[in-house]
Amino acid sequence: CTSSGNSTKGSMLHLQNRDRYELYNCSPFLSGCWSIWLVMCCKSRVSDYIVKLWNTPELGLGVHSLAREIYGVLLANFFGLSTPDIAFVNIEADFSFGIPDPVIRERICQSPGLNFGSKYLSDVIIFNPPVTPAKLHEAAMIFCFDMLAWNVDRNLRKPNMFDTSKGFILFDHEQAFPYSKPQMMIGSFPAP
Repeated sequence: CTSSGNSTKGSMLHLQNRDRYELYNCSPFLSGCWSIWLVMCCKSRVSDYIVKLWNTPELGLGVHSLAREIYGVLLANFFGLSTPDIAFVNIEADFSFGIPDPVIRERICQSPGLNFGSKYLSDVIIFNPPVTPAKLHEAAMIFCFDMLAWNVDRNLRKPNMFDTSKGFILFDHEQAFPYSKPQMMIGSFPAP
């Protein structure tokens, strides 16, 4: 699904090097149970990013999922664990107008503004247990990280990590930090 017209309908800010890209194409990309979007971004070269729309009904997490993904990646990197590069993907309200598929158009239309993006890694495989002895220490570090972040989403059914010759690459942190919603700890927000 390609956005029509010549004007920019969205942009992406790469968090590691602060480069800005324009969005020019998107397509559905299924991961586990959830629909996420593969978005092609362009500056001087094409970069593909997986984008999680903040208003995804299946997740029911809203804008908090964007923050949780960022917290998870930054904390994992702080502890020396690998993750794909991440980005803020700003989707303007009219980006969806040129998308022919009504389901995709509606999903994108419902998530304007900042969304979470992570670099698409094409030549990796999802980890398949058991852990090899050579990677046991790294697996223990990931287990400790998940306990610290309360990430119950990485499990035998959904490992949420790639297995490479250089080690594991973690992804999918939107369900970590379950108490990151202030209303869960201190009551709801005051009515306007």
